[in-house]
Amino acid sequence: LILIIRLITKRILHPLQELSQATEKVARGNLDFELKHKARDEIGQFVEAFDLMRLRLKASLEKQAAYESSRKQLIANVSHDIATPVAIIKGYVEGLEDGVARDEQRFQRYLQVIKNKTEQLDRLTEDLAQYSRLETGRLEIKKEQVDSRTLFEEILSASETAFENTSVQLFVNRPLPAVLLQADKNRIEQVMDNLIQNAQRYCGENPMIQVE
Repeated sequence: LILIIRLITKRILHPLQELSQATEKVARGNLDFELKHKARDEIGQFVEAFDLMRLRLKASLEKQAAYESSRKQLIANVSHDIATPVAIIKGYVEGLEDGVARDEQRFQRYLQVIKNKTEQLDRLTEDLAQYSRLETGRLEIKKEQVDSRTLFEEILSASETAFENTSVQLFVNRPLPAVLLQADKNRIEQVMDNLIQNAQRYCGENPMIQVE
């Protein structure tokens, strides 16, 4: 009788008690534990199935947390990126108000930059709306074949115009290389704008930015 009681306690009661405690831990959100019962009987199979459920639930929650963290980071990044075209548009509008663009060619160039940055702002605003609903936490990349010289001339010429009436000297080493790229023009523009704006912010006294 004693042997039977010990056998029942070891093979049934202890595993069931362990399962009961494990269920309470899961209910409290604690999934960082391991079930010790490893027998190959029916109770052991049930314990193994429970532990597998725990591991899958833990992996699912970790994946969900990573997605949410990535989504929040993307929203923060886009919010930061929006500040760059806004600052450029503001500078160009103030330049027009101050009469800096005295000739027609410069006036049209200022308007073109304002138009380009406004379009970029529209895209970033759409990005922000998209990322607020995002589940995967990934950027949408739309690659197309572009000429590197054409792409970077368009980006850098706008920046050069923006620095004309500031204390910052912006030098672009030309000629820029001309090769075919598979790239997302809008994302590359975001990257370059951020690099140049950060360089302007941290270049210190006698500021000079060189692009090559």
